[in-house]
Amino acid sequence: MSDRLDVVEQGMLWKIPERFNVGSAVLENDGSLPALVSVDVNGGVAKYTFHDLRRFSSMVANGLRDYGVGRGDRVVLHLLQGVELVGCLLAVYRLAAIAVTVPALLGSEAVEYRVKDSGAKAVIVDQALKHKLSNINTEQTMIFVANGGGGEKTYGLEELMGGSASFSDVVTSSDEAAHIFYTSGTEGPPKGAVHAHRWILTHIPCFKLGYDNGPREDDVFWTPADWAWIGGCGNLLLTALLFGRPVVAVRRLGRFDPAKAYEVMEQFKITCSFIPPTALRMMRRFDHEPLKHYGLSLRAVLSGGEPVTAEVVDWGRKELNASINETYGQTEANLLTANSAAAGILKPGSVGKPVPGHVIQILDEALRPLPAGVLGHIALKLPDPSAFLGYWRNPEATAMKMRGGYLLTGDLGWMDEDGFVWFKSRADDLIKTSGYRLSPWEVEQAINRHPAVEESAVIGVPDPERYQAVKAFIVLKQGFEPSTQLVEELCEAVRKAVGPHATPRDVEFVKEIPKTATFKLKRSELRKKLG
Repeated sequence: MSDRLDVVEQGMLWKIPERFNVGSAVLENDGSLPALVSVDVNGGVAKYTFHDLRRFSSMVANGLRDYGVGRGDRVVLHLLQGVELVGCLLAVYRLAAIAVTVPALLGSEAVEYRVKDSGAKAVIVDQALKHKLSNINTEQTMIFVANGGGGEKTYGLEELMGGSASFSDVVTSSDEAAHIFYTSGTEGPPKGAVHAHRWILTHIPCFKLGYDNGPREDDVFWTPADWAWIGGCGNLLLTALLFGRPVVAVRRLGRFDPAKAYEVMEQFKITCSFIPPTALRMMRRFDHEPLKHYGLSLRAVLSGGEPVTAEVVDWGRKELNASINETYGQTEANLLTANSAAAGILKPGSVGKPVPGHVIQILDEALRPLPAGVLGHIALKLPDPSAFLGYWRNPEATAMKMRGGYLLTGDLGWMDEDGFVWFKSRADDLIKTSGYRLSPWEVEQAINRHPAVEESAVIGVPDPERYQAVKAFIVLKQGFEPSTQLVEELCEAVRKAVGPHATPRDVEFVKEIPKTATFKLKRSELRKKLG
């Protein structure tokens, strides 16, 4: 397996095998090796080897085939972290069907949209999430329920797994569709980004860099991120398993709990973790000096999805005794850049340098490359095997995403003289005020430094003089109350840190700020709220 994984990166050349299947590749590992440690809601622990995963996924694959699921059919997986999600995902790959993973955080309408838009032939859902499928036509889509059995017009997962524990994998091309990840839908309905089986191979170079020349033989992996997201799935779960390293799964519903995160890392001696920036900040606020209270073994944290501050990187080095390496990617093409403390590639606040094999360029509106230090559109030069195949049944949107020989990320940033990429904002989040282009993130960071603030989100609102004015939504920490003085302090903090043009003209205190399943702020939802 190790030799096979080395061939995907040779300088700037990719060597993707003609035939490749993600499920088959993961299960090439020694069957006796530990693969998964699963923790249930009551703290009960179950351990699985790669042999166990092969057996589980074989029974699911046989069952799906017996129910008529085959090559190219879509199977929605709406499951929590655990052996069910891993086993069913590997089964769908091995069957040459297409997995559609749906995050647990999504509501009923969002789940139903993904089931219907993908034309799923089957859904495998956790009992705790089953209620979200009440409007699905079971005559068109079969529903199998894990951790609780079936019911009226549904089947229990055990019914699917009643057959043989031996399955002969379907041979697939590395370019054959394997997985659909839906985008968050900030610009209209969510779009299904279709990835080929090769998608996991293109994660390897950044995986090695981001986990500081990992994985090592004694590494144990865990992430609080939902495995249904390309970050949770590719940045940690499947890539760690591909290398034959064990992953800890924690079955949970609800919000991220920093105390639980520290407990999990201590109990299972986690060495490597993918932790989104928002979760890292929550951990830092909960316990600024965790090594005094927890016996941690953490050595490397990969983070991304939104900017990681230099302050958080420094805190990780001093207080977690771990590197926090920021990366950059998106649903359509992931893990494109990396910081790596171990490799000497590190500029805190940047998203790192382009990973070998990827060419990142900053473009102007006419898709012409810009010089170093100039703000523009972050783009991935094509062809590139990390790029998705296209949006599911949406050629128009695909054509807009891939133009002029580039995959256009929709993000703004710049590249410095040393080749490090700096993210500024989503193009649609950028605030245009008084002739300036303002990143909401810069304003949010200034606000978040105030001791009374738990978190904030900033958007632009129409303004007759400035075109747009800055509006801030703020969640206060427990024990603090809104006041005129506090608003003045927050505005002054922004004025000093970012500039007068960035000063919020309106401040609204709220109980919570909407987020995506990947912990990103949903500024688009705040804009919709204001009409």
